[in-house]
Amino acid sequence: MICYDTVFSGVADILTKKGAEILFSPSRIVKEGIEPWKMYVQVRSLENRITIIAPNVEDVKLGGSSLIVELTKEEKIVKTRITEIKGECEESANITFSNYETIRKQRIEDRNNFQ
Repeated sequence: MICYDTVFSGVADILTKKGAEILFSPSRIVKEGIEPWKMYVQVRSLENRITIIAPNVEDVKLGGSSLIVELTKEEKIVKTRITEIKGECEESANITFSNYETIRKQRIEDRNNFQ
């Protein structure tokens, strides 16, 4: 997904249904739009039970905040864990894709039964 694509739920949905195991969403979000953008990225991750890495360009006009959104499961509730990255960094994430496989399949199945 690229920048504005994150606003539309269908983009992440299609990529997930096609078998994506992780989504990358590079953006150029201005400071004023950072909070809504964070919510969109988090919601797309929850909707599709998928990790999203969302780098945002850093400069004076832009927010520069990048995100790694991963999922955690507490009892039966799936939640997000957000790592926010500001400035240049060498942040890394240890993502185990098999942790998401079951919850993603269940989400896609539930969504297909709803339609």
